[in-house]
Amino acid sequence: MRLAWLLLCSVLLALCAGPRLARAQPSGADVSASLSTDEAEVGEPFTVELRAMVEGDSLPSDAQLYVPSGIDVSGPSVSTRVMSRFGSGGTYVKRGIGATWQLVAQRPGSYVIPAPTVMVGGERITAGRSMRVHVVPATGRPRSRPSTSPFGFPSPFGMPGGSSPFPFGIDSMLDNEPADEPRTTMGEEAQKLAMPIEPEPYVFVRAIADKTEAVVGEQVTLSFYVYYRADFEMTDRREPSLSDFIRVSMMQSPGADAPITTQVGNWRYLVRLLDRVALFPLRAGKLHTGSLGALFTGARVGHRVERSSNDLVVDVREPPRKGRPPGYRLGDVGSYRISAEVAPREIAADGTVAVQLRLQGIGNVPQSIDVPERAGIEWIDPERKGETTITAGRVGGWQTFGYVVRVRDPGNVYLGEVVLPTYDPDRKEYAVARVDLGNVQVRGGTVAPRPAGSVGADDDAKKERADPFASIGPAKLSLRPFDRAGDPGMAPRTFWSLVLVPPMLVLLGGGLGRGWRALRRRQALRRQDPATLASRALGDLSRAKGAKDQASAAERVVHLSIEAATGLKARGVLLTDLGQELENRGLERPLSEEVCAVLGLCSDVRFEPSPDRAAGEQISGRARQLVARISKARAARPAPTAAPPASVRGAQP
Repeated sequence: MRLAWLLLCSVLLALCAGPRLARAQPSGADVSASLSTDEAEVGEPFTVELRAMVEGDSLPSDAQLYVPSGIDVSGPSVSTRVMSRFGSGGTYVKRGIGATWQLVAQRPGSYVIPAPTVMVGGERITAGRSMRVHVVPATGRPRSRPSTSPFGFPSPFGMPGGSSPFPFGIDSMLDNEPADEPRTTMGEEAQKLAMPIEPEPYVFVRAIADKTEAVVGEQVTLSFYVYYRADFEMTDRREPSLSDFIRVSMMQSPGADAPITTQVGNWRYLVRLLDRVALFPLRAGKLHTGSLGALFTGARVGHRVERSSNDLVVDVREPPRKGRPPGYRLGDVGSYRISAEVAPREIAADGTVAVQLRLQGIGNVPQSIDVPERAGIEWIDPERKGETTITAGRVGGWQTFGYVVRVRDPGNVYLGEVVLPTYDPDRKEYAVARVDLGNVQVRGGTVAPRPAGSVGADDDAKKERADPFASIGPAKLSLRPFDRAGDPGMAPRTFWSLVLVPPMLVLLGGGLGRGWRALRRRQALRRQDPATLASRALGDLSRAKGAKDQASAAERVVHLSIEAATGLKARGVLLTDLGQELENRGLERPLSEEVCAVLGLCSDVRFEPSPDRAAGEQISGRARQLVARISKARAARPAPTAAPPASVRGAQP
């Protein structure tokens, strides 16, 4: 019976999970995850890597990873990737992301890490199955880690080391022989792509711009081509910087166009368009586009060979100043027209009007537009919407600006005219797009009178009868000096208190802080002073019970007393040399010999297996007497005096 229930639950679970599993990998999506190791130590970092590649323009996004309790996670670190393959065996272009999380376990155990998820085409996809890692106590020994690609992706090929044979015979299609037909027989597009020499063997990337001179804001079309005469796979594509340009993509499916056969040097090459972008310069000068780079792998090319396109320079200048209309903003280049809708045309005083401006045309459509400024009219920040279009290789589009306009004064109010000066690079002249907003009829904002005797009627009458000039004061009937109304302002005591008290408080706080830190330093030095430590050691000597403990305490007291009296750290000096060192430091010979004798006796007692208690008492007494004599010798030593200058020392006989 129990087995039957288990089978029934399994069937129900499979039916419920079936649709979800079917959606786990949509068509054209390649989503996987991996764990850098299945065993780690406590505190040792390891990583979870997600790889999501899809065909099309939309990239995967919003990678998420949930970890069990006891594991700290940081990340993800996300990178983009484009994989392309061109050859006689087929063509594909995939785009995707790689996400890497770093995990650190805080305690030993076996942890199950759920598979990470990612959004693909509006649907959240789970990357494979859960992963298990076994965490052991920390030992500090180095551990090896599996190698990954520079972008956090596993090797893109099936064979170890990332290499794979290429079975497609593109060489048979081009015959890998020098071209013998003249260039004049090629088509127009092939002639434009032809090159006199071969920059790189077998495969290379080339950038071509439709113009090398432009004005600020004018469109420059930049195309990237891959030339090849052998099978290859392209990975880890690096986009150009284009930091001085606004970039607008012009391709829906990069790499999907049919190849063109052209001639490079003496060889026939296939050429594919990798990408095409519209660039709008942001400033004047000689601007660099940067290089598009990628890693190429192929039977003839090699493994992960880097290829980069040429770096183009565009000479950008400002539009001519001659004939420039007032209000022109640098970068407004193109051909545009403006239309407007105003509603309603009749409002009450201090009411609002909706003004919808639509700007459309060819060029990088401006993201803002100047509105007329008139007294009594307030323009509130607009709501913007827009779209970019590509028509015959030209970027254009439209922008709408939805304003709410408040009109305060009654009457027939003229809203003004919206004007946008632009420069047309095709006709090489300035143009002005304009639209007249017309008039708005604003009714007066008076309030209907209330019936006599109603609540508030008398108050309203008093307000209407109030003299608006009552606060001005009476008129002067004779000439007399002008009496300025006294302005008490701020009392001097309050003013100077606000000016002087804060700096004084800052100075006082700083002085107190410095005094407190100096006091703390003096206390720390006093606690570390050898004389203070020697006094504490005498207390330890009094409390010592056994002979060995008394010998150790006595030895410590003597060493600290010597350091307090002479500054010599006696523990670092051999007992045979200690007497001479103490004499050099100013102690008399009998006292130095007594120090050596007491220290030698302490050493003998410490290493005696069963010392006599009387020996410990003898050492304790002699150590106390010796400390007293050392202290007297320290007090009798004169304070050191500064050495005379070199000139004075040299003058002495």
